[in-house]
Amino acid sequence: MKISQNYPDLSHEELLRRFKARVDTLLGRYSDFISDRSWVTDTHLRGAGRGVKADLQVRGQRIDVEIKLPLLMRAFRGKVEVVVRRQLEQLAEDSSAAT
Repeated sequence: MKISQNYPDLSHEELLRRFKARVDTLLGRYSDFISDRSWVTDTHLRGAGRGVKADLQVRGQRIDVEIKLPLLMRAFRGKVEVVVRRQLEQLAEDSSAAT
């Protein structure tokens, strides 16, 4: 599953700052499924656990998320997509992450 969210009102630097400020909290909520995570580059985070694989990248004014679910979890694909989209939308509205 691939999900992208554009942030035309945020600079790349501001988006990356907000993303990094919240990513540990966001992934921490789902640590049962994504327990191992590491930065591949300054803008690319990779996570895995329990058969789930996730790649999150900040590209310009956009965040791209790719999630691979194991066969037994694919029934929850719709719910996972809703949660991810909601979290991405909150980055644009997150006044606590703003400077």
